[in-house]
Amino acid sequence: MPRNTSLLYNILFICIGILYPAYCSLFALQTPDKKDDNLWLIYWVVFAVFNVFEILTDFVFSWLPFYPVLKLGFLMWCNAPFNFNGAYYTYKIFLEPIFRMYGGHVDLVLTHAVETAKNVAQQIPPYPQ
Repeated sequence: MPRNTSLLYNILFICIGILYPAYCSLFALQTPDKKDDNLWLIYWVVFAVFNVFEILTDFVFSWLPFYPVLKLGFLMWCNAPFNFNGAYYTYKIFLEPIFRMYGGHVDLVLTHAVETAKNVAQQIPPYPQ
């Protein structure tokens, strides 16, 4: 979230972007149908990417008029209560192709990072008792 926004924006962002989807996700977990689980999992992936993208670009776009309103509108479109909402389209058009191209590379880098962290952690002497 940008640092220059109002309290009202922050409250709306939390309600629209986090609380409502979290409630719907919990409700979806209680149903036997896995389609709604998949829908909300896609939302959370898009929401995470949206937040990273927002951190990287907020200082550039924050000067645009109605920028906070546009972001809230995007979140409302992403968690709209129908199957093919904004999160679905964002995932299918942008994120899925990128993941198919670079997912293997990212997985290799993460695996290497975990192994390196384990090796470094093994080198740390135990805490004296």
